[in-house]
Amino acid sequence: MRGFVLKLVTLIFFAAFGVLTLVSISDQNVSSAVSIAEKELPRYELNTSSVFQFNDRGEIDTVIESDEVFYYSRDDVRYQQLSVQQGFNADSRWSLSSPSGRTISKNVIRMSDGVVLAGNHGKVKDISVRMESADINIEKNTATSLTPVVMTSSLGTFKAGSFFMSTESSTVTLDNGINVIYR
Repeated sequence: MRGFVLKLVTLIFFAAFGVLTLVSISDQNVSSAVSIAEKELPRYELNTSSVFQFNDRGEIDTVIESDEVFYYSRDDVRYQQLSVQQGFNADSRWSLSSPSGRTISKNVIRMSDGVVLAGNHGKVKDISVRMESADINIEKNTATSLTPVVMTSSLGTFKAGSFFMSTESSTVTLDNGINVIYR
């Protein structure tokens, strides 16, 4: 019985010592973790946000919507479930969506993790473009992708190594190894 009590007291002692050591290590790690977290935490977090940009005539030109926006600094804004709609008053109207995005300069958002662009361009309706990433210039109303793209429309399927679109000039350009399948 005495051996059992001694083992139990020893176990409690080591358990208590281990807990105290863990607490003291945790306290040290908490202060360093807090300083790291302060650098990594966003200054602001918005849920379900919409931003409207207007043209010179006071008409809606661009709408940016996101389920979550993490604002770290003016040059570092990150988005989850991002949608950008451009060209409301033009023959070329587009909607882009992606699981994530991030500002890479004052007027450019890089959409990533699988971008889907859908819209109409002049007389060509129901265009769909799929790409890994795209840079959206809000000021110039352009979308550029240097990753492979697949574009489908009523005209057929087009595959290319890069993509450029402008709602202002109603231009869509496919480049770098184009493969076309007409319907």
